[in-house]
Amino acid sequence: MIDSLIGEFKKSNYTVLDTNDQNTSIFYQVKDEGMYVVSLFECVNNKAGFYEEIIEAYNNNISRVKWGFINQGYRNINVLHVIISEDISLARDFIKESDTYWIVNSNTNQLVIFENQ
Repeated sequence: MIDSLIGEFKKSNYTVLDTNDQNTSIFYQVKDEGMYVVSLFECVNNKAGFYEEIIEAYNNNISRVKWGFINQGYRNINVLHVIISEDISLARDFIKESDTYWIVNSNTNQLVIFENQ
C-alpha cells in the first residue's frame, strides 16, 4: 500500500526527503507562502514494549524535518501524517494536537479521520 501512495505523491510533484527509517516516507511541496509536508508511516511492528520507542523516534524525525524548514526561513509549515497500521487504537497514540493525522487501516484499506481532525 505504501508504495502506491509514494508513487502518487511523486506524480503530484512532491519532493522526497531522505529518511533513515524504512517505514517512513516524507514528502514536501512549497505552495503559495507555505510548506506542505506529508509523512507516510507504516507501523508494521506493533510489539508491546517497543511501541513507545517507535512513536518517540517518529516524532523526533518529524521535529527534525520541521526545524530544518524553519531554519531555511519557512514559517507556515503544514504537516499531514498518514499512519498506516493494522491496529487503529495503537495508531491513534501518534496523534498530537498540532498537526493533521489520518490513519489507514491496512487490513481493510479504510481511511480513518477522527472528528477532532
